[in-house]
Amino acid sequence: VIVPLQARGSIIGWLFFGHRVTGQRFDYNDLEGLMLLAEHVSTVLENALLYEEVTLQKTLAETLLKSIPPGIIATDEEAMVRWFNPTAERILGIAAADALNHPIEAAGSRLAAFLRETLDAKVNLPAQQWIDPITRRSLSVETRRLVDKKTPLGAVAVVHDLTAEANLRQKQDLVDRAAFWTDLAAS
Repeated sequence: VIVPLQARGSIIGWLFFGHRVTGQRFDYNDLEGLMLLAEHVSTVLENALLYEEVTLQKTLAETLLKSIPPGIIATDEEAMVRWFNPTAERILGIAAADALNHPIEAAGSRLAAFLRETLDAKVNLPAQQWIDPITRRSLSVETRRLVDKKTPLGAVAVVHDLTAEANLRQKQDLVDRAAFWTDLAAS
């Protein structure tokens, strides 16, 4: 007896049953039992394929979020930190282990207030900039609500470190001022 294994609307394999040890033929009840067994095996195989696909997607998403330049902090609806990438650790000077599964205040009061405001808001808020009191970094933070169809999931903050740009701007201002005074003195 050959029984097909089906998943996702197509045949993904076959079960082959040889002659019975007793030599008896397969009757209708036996064939129904084998078909039921094939359905169970098909379900297990389909679940394994789905698990493999989900694992691959999760790995891809985690790799992407770990490797992108901005810091990413995501919270659930109760403002508990659920994602804290390595860039956010570096920018905010906070270990992910100290923030994950804790209230957002673990990532800093200013960021926490902004994320809580985003969770309460019905519209997207404009990006905010400030200098972090702990790391003395110039930060730009943009937040967005996380929604799946109409189900609210939480909020995400994208944190950019603007310190290098701010330092460059300050140096340019100094050069411009020095050039101004040099020109004024020369005239």
